Amino acid sequence: MTHSRRRFERLYDLSERIVPSQYDWVATEDEADAYFALRAFQELNIASLREWRAWFMLNIKRKVSFEEAQARLDALLSVGKIVNITLQDHPKNPRYGVRRRFIPP
Repeated sequence: MTHSRRRFERLYDLSERIVPSQYDWVATEDEADAYFALRAFQELNIASLREWRAWFMLNIKRKVSFEEAQARLDALLSVGKIVNITLQDHPKNPRYGVRRRFIPP
C-alpha cells in the first residue's frame, strides 16, 4: 500500500500499519457480488438484462447464467434499489436503472 510520496517516488508500507483496523477487512464473495451488481447500474445508467450481465461478468471475473442474473435483478427490484423502465420503442425488452436517478425522493 502506498504510504506517502517523496517527490515522484511512492513509499510503500504494510497495510496493517497504514489502514485503521475498522477499515482493514476483506469483503466476502457475496458482498463483492452485491456491490458490483449495483455498481453496474451506476456505470451504465440504464441497462437491459444482457447489458447488465455482460458488465457484471466482466467485473467479477466469472460466468453468470441468465437465471442467476435474473435472480439478482429480481432481488434488487424487490428491495427497491433499481426500477424497471419500459422504453416506448422497445416495450418487450425491459431496462433497469438505479432508483434514485429516476424517481425523486
